[in-house]
Amino acid sequence: MSDTINFTGVEAAKGGNFVDPGVIGLFKVTDMEMVAATDKVKQHMTVIFQGEKEEGMYKERFFISEKALGRFKYFIEELTGNAPDGDLQISRIKDACLGKITGLKIGGTVGDNGKGYSELSYADFMIKPEDIADAKFSVKEQAAITAALAAIASGPKSSTAETEESIDEGPKDLDSEEEV
Repeated sequence: MSDTINFTGVEAAKGGNFVDPGVIGLFKVTDMEMVAATDKVKQHMTVIFQGEKEEGMYKERFFISEKALGRFKYFIEELTGNAPDGDLQISRIKDACLGKITGLKIGGTVGDNGKGYSELSYADFMIKPEDIADAKFSVKEQAAITAALAAIASGPKSSTAETEESIDEGPKDLDSEEEV
């Protein structure tokens, strides 16, 4: 596994139609770990967010692949105010992100197995802390969270930690059939 990530020519993710909300809150980046690829999971950066109030902890995986790198770039750029470019040491990325506070829109989705899950959309999941009080969900987002909560209520309770081993990719971009 390389200790650098090349952002040359990568555009930060924009838009993203897959926004299923559950929680809007302020979160602090408390841990980041680069995970090497195995036969079960692709290389990714695991980021741990801790809620500043009652929100609790949230874990997200940012995959390090050509298709998904724009999403990780969006996260870094929104969090730090600086667009990563070229080769960056993973230690420098961590130094720039750890301890930063951001607003998150944590969505919900119903998996193919019928269980409800928490997740961040492909992009547009970060909110500037000063704008958190005005953040709202669309009608589509409200419907998605209702479906996810219903799935959670009707089946065994699921969490990001419980499903970590079974998920190999991040959220799908609904403009394509492929996972991103």
